[in-house]
Amino acid sequence: MKVLIAQFQQETNSFSPVASGIAMFRQAVLLEGDAVLTTLEGTATEMAGFIDALREADAAIVPSVAAHAVSSGPLEPDAFEQIAARIERDALAHGPLDGILVCCHGAMLVAPDRDATGLLLARLRKSAGDGVVIAATLDLHANVTALMTESADILVGYRTYPHVDLYETGRKAADLLLRTLRGDIRPVGALVKVPMLVSGENGSTSAGPMQQLMERVREAEACEGALSVSVFQMQPWLDVGDAGCAVLAVTNGERELAESLARSLADFFWRIREQFSVQLTPLAEAVDFALSAERAGNGPVVFADSADGTGSGSPGDGTAIIRELLCRETNARAYVSVVDPETVERAIAIGVGNSGAFDIGGKIDRRFQTPVRATARVKLIGDGSFTFKGPQFTGVEHRMGRTAVLQIRRTFIVAMERPAFNWDPELYRSVGLEPRDADIVVVKSPTAFRVNYEPMASAIYWVDTPGASSANLLRMPFARLPQPMYPFQPAFEPHFEVAAWGHARPAGGGSHE
Repeated sequence: MKVLIAQFQQETNSFSPVASGIAMFRQAVLLEGDAVLTTLEGTATEMAGFIDALREADAAIVPSVAAHAVSSGPLEPDAFEQIAARIERDALAHGPLDGILVCCHGAMLVAPDRDATGLLLARLRKSAGDGVVIAATLDLHANVTALMTESADILVGYRTYPHVDLYETGRKAADLLLRTLRGDIRPVGALVKVPMLVSGENGSTSAGPMQQLMERVREAEACEGALSVSVFQMQPWLDVGDAGCAVLAVTNGERELAESLARSLADFFWRIREQFSVQLTPLAEAVDFALSAERAGNGPVVFADSADGTGSGSPGDGTAIIRELLCRETNARAYVSVVDPETVERAIAIGVGNSGAFDIGGKIDRRFQTPVRATARVKLIGDGSFTFKGPQFTGVEHRMGRTAVLQIRRTFIVAMERPAFNWDPELYRSVGLEPRDADIVVVKSPTAFRVNYEPMASAIYWVDTPGASSANLLRMPFARLPQPMYPFQPAFEPHFEVAAWGHARPAGGGSHE
């Protein structure tokens, strides 16, 4: 069997002012050909799951492209075209293929609001032909669309948030593709959209409403005939006409079972919608607690600045917390990050060990942020590279660009040239700052940080700050959402429409017969 593998992932925030160009992929992950195998094999990623499953099946692997960018605004059309066209060319050049495995996110847009994942899968379906089995993985925060289900045979979503099952999701999709190619199963499915947007702060799958939902997902998948059941708590900053949470059930030729499972889970998802509400803490109140004697010596207080979450598409240049900390006359040790290439450039010019005046942050997203003027000592200059060591993206290198650590009393500001996921302690450790030694640690994430920081934190606060990924969705300037939509219309009874999908494939797959 011959199977092409590819990755094309970015999570779009419609309200981010930062467009995603090809440079953002080059700065994060952009691999081609054999480099896909040598770089990603052995990592905790979907692509590694693809590779291991295919090797065990003695399949011929055709590595195409692995492209991943930090979350931000919609993709520039040229960036989408460069990557999508390369994958499409590889599918044609190495054909005939039996299968295609694609690692996607599912919330990626081509500017301004086109479904990039659906467009990619549709192109691959057209170029590869109906006899080729296409399977794709999706993030739990995907916006699943009709174009995706029309174009793919198999769609499999993550089960965890924080996302610690990337490898397992990749293995599952690959195993289902291989079983389909062997003629052991015939996947058909059902998609139900749930007309609601909910914030991610209470979206952890280890507690709360998502834990309840995932328990039902596991029960549904245990039904005879079920192959894969996924639920999607769509990331809520996509301003598109088909937005909404979703349930996707895939069965072995049993369409009625798929529809029944999807409807039942969609109904439960809707009934627990209010449990996703999050209580944001006023920033001054959170700082007051962190500086109080009652938490002394009990580990750092973690501030989740999710409104400026770089993993949610915000620019990462928020200054509200920096401003509040610098207003306090305290010796508390605090760590915070900010995306600010101008500050990095100035720090390099001033030099390590020297002090100077800086205008910190607030330069990218002028709608929500303003710079903070302060005198700071340059403590360190670094290249900004670190490797994830927690259970998410384990072994994957991440690059912040050139990085400067500024010290103002005992507040340490990690200024970086470009956005980075700030939910792994390795970000701070890579510049000599141990989070366990701090009184306050700021992460820019709604939930992904919890798997790493909960074991060390004395308390966690989701602080009420401004930004492009605020949990207060009623603040955001939506213009394209379908109506009605919770929480904007909080009291209505939804009608769950079932979109059945499934593609007649030759038994046993494509070219190898």
